[in-house]
Amino acid sequence: MKSRWIEQRGRRILYCDYSGFRRDVEQLHLEIAACDEAIAREQRNSVLALVDLRGTSLSVETLGALKQSALHRAPYIEREAVVGLTAIQAVLIQAVANFAHREYRLFDTTDDAQEWLAEGGPQGSKVTPQKA
Repeated sequence: MKSRWIEQRGRRILYCDYSGFRRDVEQLHLEIAACDEAIAREQRNSVLALVDLRGTSLSVETLGALKQSALHRAPYIEREAVVGLTAIQAVLIQAVANFAHREYRLFDTTDDAQEWLAEGGPQGSKVTPQKA
């Protein structure tokens, strides 16, 4: 598992390292499942998660996996930040937010995302579920 727990200002953050998978959907699915298992071992509404998608394509299969993951992890997530999205990919993440009824914050750097997760630092771009 590439993903791991990190610490920022005394707060534990699960760094979901989905970066660099390019179009390798099978390996990405394994990494997502490993992160979901780690999250499910935690208390509800307690997990700070940082999802890194740099260098990973967002295909229909990938979006499906992210949607299912978002549903699975929703009860455990306190806050979730995402880095590594192009402008077009950021639009696609809206579909995940809508499907899972979850809010995400998008950041350009992992440092800004970690600061926001740990202390509410730079706000990033907010992606909220839209009503149909």
